[in-house]
Amino acid sequence: MPVRYTNNQGIQTALVPAPLITLNKVFIKGPTGFTDHVQYNITMTGTLLNIGTSLDSPSVTTDAGFSQAGVMGQQAYVENVIFGDGGRLEITDPNGGPNPIDMYCFVESISFNPSVWVNICTYNVTLRSRKMEGTADPDNMLDSYNEGWQVNELEDQSYTITHTLSAKAALAYDGGVINDPLSIASGWVYSRMFTTSTSGILLGNSNAINQSGINFNLADLVVQLPSTTNNFWNFVHTETIDPQNYTVNATESFVYNPFGNTKELWNASVQYEQNNLFRAVVNLTGEVIGYSDLLSDLNQRNLNASGQFFYNIEPNLYLRALNYAPSGFTASPLPTTKQVSFERPHGTLRYSYGFHVYNGSLIPNAIEENITINDIAPTDVFAQIPVPGRANGPVVQYMFTNTLPERSVSISATLVPNSSPVSSGSLLAAYLAKPNTDALIGILQPSAGNFYVRQDHEEWNPLRRLYGRSVNWTLQPNGSGVAGLPNAPRNPALI
Repeated sequence: MPVRYTNNQGIQTALVPAPLITLNKVFIKGPTGFTDHVQYNITMTGTLLNIGTSLDSPSVTTDAGFSQAGVMGQQAYVENVIFGDGGRLEITDPNGGPNPIDMYCFVESISFNPSVWVNICTYNVTLRSRKMEGTADPDNMLDSYNEGWQVNELEDQSYTITHTLSAKAALAYDGGVINDPLSIASGWVYSRMFTTSTSGILLGNSNAINQSGINFNLADLVVQLPSTTNNFWNFVHTETIDPQNYTVNATESFVYNPFGNTKELWNASVQYEQNNLFRAVVNLTGEVIGYSDLLSDLNQRNLNASGQFFYNIEPNLYLRALNYAPSGFTASPLPTTKQVSFERPHGTLRYSYGFHVYNGSLIPNAIEENITINDIAPTDVFAQIPVPGRANGPVVQYMFTNTLPERSVSISATLVPNSSPVSSGSLLAAYLAKPNTDALIGILQPSAGNFYVRQDHEEWNPLRRLYGRSVNWTLQPNGSGVAGLPNAPRNPALI
């Protein structure tokens, strides 16, 4: 079979006589057991002949440049022809049959067997190629590649996902042109990265480089993550490149949150008042985490967290508090304590809301109320007359009468906050919306005899919803007792 070799200078030569060709096709397996790439190892064993009349005759033939002077000249010619990487080896059928062997090669070695090199000399040429032109072999530009996924399911039903990719390309000739192995390695990595995929799929699709037959998709996992890009957030991409070894490594991590671009974590607690177990506060604390398409897009993360809280979470906090109110308790429809903080570097909003709950209330809409009753019983009236020099002190003279008893009632309360801001136009209406405590005062007024109102003082802050009232009576029992008054022991000698 005719054997032709075209060196990297474009000089084509027919090797005459045609050398013996040994062609080995090696299938390099990857860790998965599938073929990563194919390599061709070629050995040419040829003969240089000298059958002239002199000890170093000028030629064997006049064809293809083998008219060099003698064996030594032919050796030099072979070395010059098969020189440098990128030469093209063609082996064809003498009758012009189809499917010739055609490949661009790397030169591994050229050797001439020991001999006197007078009439004959054998030589060995070892070549290597990654691709046979015109065949259906896979694209063999990669030496190795690897892809892995790590999925961690969290308690809040979200997932952290890490995707690792690695590719090592080979320096090879493709169509007679030396390839760019680093570009090939990065191309394979980028074609399978989730963050650079334009298909909207978590990949696993075959491509021209990866013919391993493995078709992986995150939907195949036990946790059944979707294959589309919906609800995958906070992408982080790291990459390392080794230009000496034509290796590209990439790691991308992201969060899969099935509930959208935010996540809420919250707690509830009930705190009872120390001196009144019929009043308590339901505290709701939590955090809203915002996500974005990229981790560095912190502004969008904060916007997502704020929008979710103020439009969807906050309007429903009262209903949430009702679920934790003790049986028989009524909850204030508006929070009495409220704190919202923004952690902008993390895209997190934190909140703390308190809703008062109570079982019974004397003042309508009061989230906190206090009533204090102060009674002053009748006391002895006596005079203290100072006497100069008297060792026992003043002279005490009993007046055979008593002081009048007194009663005072103080009421204070905090009402539920305003549902809307108070303006100058609504200030009067807000003032008139103060509590009416006349019925409570009527219940606690003195129960017998004549009494006189000495003070009736009321305070009302319509902005802060703070109410206070104080009423004081002076009594004239007319011989009758007054319910609730204290009764201290009297001196029998004065009665």
